[in-house]
Amino acid sequence: MFGWLKNGLALVERAKPFLLTVAENFAEANVAAQSAEKTIRATIPFLPRTRVPVVVVARQVCLRAGEPLSLSEIHSRVLRAGYSTRSQTFSAYLKRVLRTNREFVEVSAGIWILRTA
Repeated sequence: MFGWLKNGLALVERAKPFLLTVAENFAEANVAAQSAEKTIRATIPFLPRTRVPVVVVARQVCLRAGEPLSLSEIHSRVLRAGYSTRSQTFSAYLKRVLRTNREFVEVSAGIWILRTA
């Protein structure tokens, strides 16, 4: 009645040595890969990321939003997008960047949108 179960268990028993060998090989490959990664990271000089201008990040933020955003919302989304600054007056700087760039339009006080073509 349970002949299929006996056959299945017999197959599992016969496959155990093979599966153990595969698992051991994967473990060895993982150790080798980690060692290679450490070696590569140590030998390749650190390449600084090129800094993306804030106007580019603000443009991406506004495009993704698809609707008018407040300056404070653009500010927080720009920072969340990975832009880093040490400026104590970043909001003022961002406002100046938006005002001087023709791609941005202030539709009402403090509310910005990308100019349509």
